[in-house]
Amino acid sequence: DLPYAGLSFRSMYLTIEYSPQIYTIFTSMFIHAGFAHIIGNMLVFFFIGTALEERIGSKKFIIIYLLSGICGALVHSLTDLGSSIPLLGASGAIFGIMGALVFAYPRDEVLMPLPVGFFMVLRRIKVVYAVLLFAIIETIIVFFDVQDQTAHFAHLGGLIGGFILAAILLKGRKTHTKEGKTLYYDSFTPQNNREID
Repeated sequence: DLPYAGLSFRSMYLTIEYSPQIYTIFTSMFIHAGFAHIIGNMLVFFFIGTALEERIGSKKFIIIYLLSGICGALVHSLTDLGSSIPLLGASGAIFGIMGALVFAYPRDEVLMPLPVGFFMVLRRIKVVYAVLLFAIIETIIVFFDVQDQTAHFAHLGGLIGGFILAAILLKGRKTHTKEGKTLYYDSFTPQNNREID
């Protein structure tokens, strides 16, 4: 059994019979299947999530994060309604952060760990290219129905959800920069672009 399996979400919880377990759509975002799972998510979250939060403020960031995670879980569930297979991890929410970032700051650059041969190296890459790379990989995996015990539909659902949520929440707010800027996690002082909560 997975650790904390009772906190993971299952598609069958969307039925009336199991509806009291619907709260797991939230709790499942905060548990992971193992060390590698959480480290992988946190690396992407660190490089992309920090950049977005500093730009749009914590309140909007949390809203996008949580609702994107829910979107991911719902899209995943639609592909296998009534399933008892547990869904856990923050990937859907993190892909939502990617979707929001590409909506708001597509030309800006982020540091991203990218695979080069057998190694992961840090590269500066435009947000639009980084997110497009992830989206293409996920789409290919879904198209070829790769069975790797990963909820790829949740990733795509979160990505689309984050993009739409950013379009709604950031409407009328200046986001796009004329020329892309590099977004580093430690370079946001004096935080001219930060929204005060």
